[in-house]
Amino acid sequence: MFFHLIFLLSLSSILAGITEETPKYTVLSLGPGYEIRSYETQLRATTQGDSTKSMFGRLARYIGVFGVPENIKDGAPKNIPMTAPVVMRHKAEGKMEMSFILPASRYSTLESVPTPTDANVMVHSEAGSVVAALTFSGDYHLDNCGPKVEQLKAALEAASIQPSTPFSFDFLGYNSPWTPPAQRKNEVLIPVVY
Repeated sequence: MFFHLIFLLSLSSILAGITEETPKYTVLSLGPGYEIRSYETQLRATTQGDSTKSMFGRLARYIGVFGVPENIKDGAPKNIPMTAPVVMRHKAEGKMEMSFILPASRYSTLESVPTPTDANVMVHSEAGSVVAALTFSGDYHLDNCGPKVEQLKAALEAASIQPSTPFSFDFLGYNSPWTPPAQRKNEVLIPVVY
């Protein structure tokens, strides 16, 4: 039954495109193949680790994808709707973290968000930022985003736009793993001084 449900959700994602809530942003300017965007503050559930599979599983259990959510609010677990994209942050020191952006339509303050019961999941407020964004298709893994990061860095250098320091980037995946790679929407975001 569970795999049947996942298959149907994946098929609907493939046919209908991205149906989950996505974060709002304002496009400040356009460059050749990229956008400069301003994002508002977001509420996120985040975890760190070495394996994307284990990080995704931890966050999915927090929101209730696999059954009873691993969170508590008002004395009971609460299901949290899935949003898009899933955010992978690659920091300068080589550490990885994964975040689910919590639905702004449901949670407006940190206090309104269910508390994780797994100590490896933290809920926090991610400050608004200005970023350069490059959109592309393909598989959702670091091997594909590395060249895109370099492409975006070169475009920013050519436009005399400075990345924020310390350098970091986010890799965003909008689709389920069952979406064919050519139909997936991925993005690389680099915070910039703008």
